[in-house]
Amino acid sequence: MHKQKVEASVFGATGLVGSKLIEYLKKDPDFVQVNLVVRSSIKLNAKKIKIHKINLFKKSEIFKTLKTSKVVFLSIGTTMSKVKGDKDR
Repeated sequence: MHKQKVEASVFGATGLVGSKLIEYLKKDPDFVQVNLVVRSSIKLNAKKIKIHKINLFKKSEIFKTLKTSKVVFLSIGTTMSKVKGDKDR
């Protein structure tokens, strides 16, 4: 059976959990494109990563970014400062 290749979007890609998720998605062959939805510019070079700097208060920008995504990951809220630098917490 042929597996469907999918496009995903990730909110919170620069945070603690999101950055780990991105590393996984970059290697997963089932994901052909990974859209990173960010508030400010970031630099990340990977073949299937596409960065979308948007205004999160404009629904039209969110919808445009998600239009072709079959999967959406939300990893907003966890930062290194909240776990006091302990990546295992």
